[in-house]
Amino acid sequence: MSRRSPRDRFVSASELGKVVFCPKAYYLDLNRKEEQTKSSARGERMHQELAKTVKREQSLLLRFWRWLVRLCGGGQ
Repeated sequence: MSRRSPRDRFVSASELGKVVFCPKAYYLDLNRKEEQTKSSARGERMHQELAKTVKREQSLLLRFWRWLVRLCGGGQ
């Protein structure tokens, strides 16, 4: 049975990759991903608002059409 040394619980520099060798690039990459996530969420909210607006406009148009049909005698 081999004993694990205390160093085994630490991550080696090679496993950390660009965090160790280029922390600025790592954080820039994180910021870019965060901005993409925010942009995606903003786009989703805009899409939901557009869908609500279209539904509201369709509802208004349908109500106007029904009113117009009733006004003209119901198509008789």
